[in-house]
Amino acid sequence: ALIITYTGFGLPLTVFLMAGYFKAIPRELLEAAILDGAGLAQVFFRVAVPLVSNGLVTVALVQFFFLWNDLLFSLTFISSDQLRTIQTGLLNFTGQYGQVAWGPTFAAVSLAVFPTLLLYLLLNQRVIKGLTAGALKG
Repeated sequence: ALIITYTGFGLPLTVFLMAGYFKAIPRELLEAAILDGAGLAQVFFRVAVPLVSNGLVTVALVQFFFLWNDLLFSLTFISSDQLRTIQTGLLNFTGQYGQVAWGPTFAAVSLAVFPTLLLYLLLNQRVIKGLTAGALKG
């Protein structure tokens, strides 16, 4: 259920962003590859995809952050404790009447934030290039 839900919510943003990146590719470049003897699949995978790779990384990172931080869908659709996501597991740190053990809670939140922070730091330059692509003319 989560795969279908995440696909349904993530696909419109992905299509919207990637359409802009693919429209920014000069048509003459694609036509030149076809004239050089490349097939349609070769033009796509060897010419177009490398040109929009920053956009692909940006979209993948935005979707990853959305999925990683999701709480509502995982609470709604997952009933098994073994399948729960990290964000849903963080809810287990509250007591029966709302009391919170702050030490273990902050430790768990730090561990949950660490992968997203590390991923962003590794891909920071590509994300900035992907977000600013097409912002300047020329």
